[in-house]
Amino acid sequence: MKIFHKNKNFKNQDEFYISWDNFFFDKEIKTLNDAQDCLEDYRHELNNLIACQRAEFINKEFKLNINTLEIMEVFQTIPCVSNFNAIRDELEKEYDGLLTELVIIALTKFSYLVSKKLFEIVEKKFPKNRMTQSPFLKMIEIMKRESISGIEEIINKSTLFLGIKKLDETNIQEIINLGFVPAYYWTRMLKEVVSLTYETFSYEREFGPNSETKDFGTIEIEDESQFYEQVEDFISKTQTLILDSATEEALTFFKLTRFSTKEDFKQAYRKLSKKYHPDLNKSPNSEQIMQKINLYKILLEEYFS
Repeated sequence: MKIFHKNKNFKNQDEFYISWDNFFFDKEIKTLNDAQDCLEDYRHELNNLIACQRAEFINKEFKLNINTLEIMEVFQTIPCVSNFNAIRDELEKEYDGLLTELVIIALTKFSYLVSKKLFEIVEKKFPKNRMTQSPFLKMIEIMKRESISGIEEIINKSTLFLGIKKLDETNIQEIINLGFVPAYYWTRMLKEVVSLTYETFSYEREFGPNSETKDFGTIEIEDESQFYEQVEDFISKTQTLILDSATEEALTFFKLTRFSTKEDFKQAYRKLSKKYHPDLNKSPNSEQIMQKINLYKILLEEYFS
């Protein structure tokens, strides 16, 4: 009997890809009331998503530190589902009502999309009997921490809009989509940690249980300090590898090298964006390619800055 759902296309990056869609309720925000309605729509989608998950998997409230604001936030479930009340209280000390609401929407949109992807991957690859074992719990803890990194990045980027007296439509869409790049790095981390977890369980199938795959029964780990040290060590090493890999991937996509100049990058971007813009290119995958072009553009703007 199979105890692990092996997928022959496991290495396919698209399996982990998050399509960063603009939902219909993103597009009509002009006032604070509009933003509040949009936030309610996202929360409704999140509640529907959670209602479909395995109860033993998602009923785990927790608190984690948000270093950017030096506060603790409460999360209803993994990896980062929250009403963000503590973050809201802190933002309201500096941000006006509309900007605060838009940042909370950005956080909730990020939370919805990464949670949806995590639930999808877990359902596809991990049977119930794996959910109390150390490798699986480490995977979940790593993705919780990576989610917090994304949340902190969204908050950091939102400060760029503090000096704008009146937010226009472009500003509003930029704020709502501040999670676009953090979600990309999140999926890269997910791919790495799922691969490692998969290999650990596959090893057990061939050679039998070991100390890494024994059943702990609950999320309480016997040697907690060692557990969290391993989590932090994996995150630290993998984030560096992901950043380097993402830069190489973006350079290759634009047909550039590390010797290319900022002007080379601008020319390559203009050429590709003109070729694949959905208004000019009616092929069915042009919108997804354009999304990738814009993602890599953001990554390389930081690289060439």
